Amino acid sequence: MIVRNLGRLDRAIRITVGLLLFSQVFVGLQTLWGLVGVIPLFNGLVGW
Repeated sequence: MIVRNLGRLDRAIRITVGLLLFSQVFVGLQTLWGLVGVIPLFNGLVGW
């Protein structure tokens, strides 16, 4: 069992930042650096 150690605000910020960075793969800069956004997005969704 995984214990969540992120608060609601921290999770919301990570999800938002992750989505913004990940969207750069498809819109905007269109570089692979946007894949870095997968890390905070995953952390925010999992909560760990």
